[in-house]
Amino acid sequence: MKNLIVNADDFGRHKLINAAVEKAVQSGCLKSATIMAGGRAFDDAVEVAKRNPALGVGIHFTLVNGFPILPPNEIPTLVTEDGTFHENYIVFLKKYLQGKISRHEIRAELAAQLEKVQRAGLNLTHFDSHQHLHNVPGIIGITIELATKANIFAMRVSETKIFDGELDSTAQFIGRLGLGSLAVYARRKASRQG
Repeated sequence: MKNLIVNADDFGRHKLINAAVEKAVQSGCLKSATIMAGGRAFDDAVEVAKRNPALGVGIHFTLVNGFPILPPNEIPTLVTEDGTFHENYIVFLKKYLQGKISRHEIRAELAAQLEKVQRAGLNLTHFDSHQHLHNVPGIIGITIELATKANIFAMRVSETKIFDGELDSTAQFIGRLGLGSLAVYARRKASRQG
């Protein structure tokens, strides 16, 4: 028998998202949420989670479209001139594939995010990432290692079917193909790691 788990991403990104998570969990339609350690409404999200013990909370590892935990000078390849992460996965992956993103900095930043969430006293049930970057080779190993050390043994993997629904563009086709392939890779790597 399969269970349906409804999960909300970006918990802690904004107070309105947090309010929606709280309303959805109290109405019984939401089972879990993944929290962004660098979200501007992180502290509010922690309060929401503690008020709603039925909510399973995971960590939403973030490397794009958000704010780092570490000072920008410690992770210069991960941030723009204004000290924020690159806007989206396309910019990030282009730099990553060109060797312009440091894996050491990725590990340090993601470890800092995990540590911040743990210090908040949340019992983490699973992990995933903003814009699915935890599925990327090189990053998946880092996230699995960090999660395993923190006794987190569940990971969300996106089931992306290429021909599920309408395809509006070649870019959408390529995006689905890419994410689907990365998800297969991530699932296999996670399974091998237990």
